[in-house]
Amino acid sequence: MGVRMLIVDEIQHVLAGSPMKQREVLNMLKLLANTVCIPLVFAGIRTANHVIQHDDQLKSRFERIELPAWSMDEEYLRLLDSLEQLLPLRFPSHLSEPQLASKLLALSKNTIGGLVNVLKRLAVNAVESNEERISLKQIKRLESTPMAFWISVDYELRVNS
Repeated sequence: MGVRMLIVDEIQHVLAGSPMKQREVLNMLKLLANTVCIPLVFAGIRTANHVIQHDDQLKSRFERIELPAWSMDEEYLRLLDSLEQLLPLRFPSHLSEPQLASKLLALSKNTIGGLVNVLKRLAVNAVESNEERISLKQIKRLESTPMAFWISVDYELRVNS
């Protein structure tokens, strides 16, 4: 298949297992990397660093690189354009236009996970309202929705899916 790298996302979830299970997972990943001779990349939130710190071999093999928060720049606007192509909406939303882009950046708290969550909520709203596009009006409605509602809806979506 020509795999040149193995990326393990959300590696911090290894910490949810017992110490024995954690060791098993880490040993399996090291064995896999050594067997197929490809580099490993672990990705996750800040607590992901604790996974590596508990293993001397991994600690010596990995360099921690923290990604900066998104800012209003060309890269962020390209990300918005890419994400817009994935949305199941009939009409273009032009997410990279300055007003929409800055509102989305603020709502997402400058993180890609936050941005994806906000866009999912807005896309669902756009379909349910028959607007079929994300607009400033929808964003203002979302801003006025209490955060507790966001959390409970997100929790229900994860539990039911």
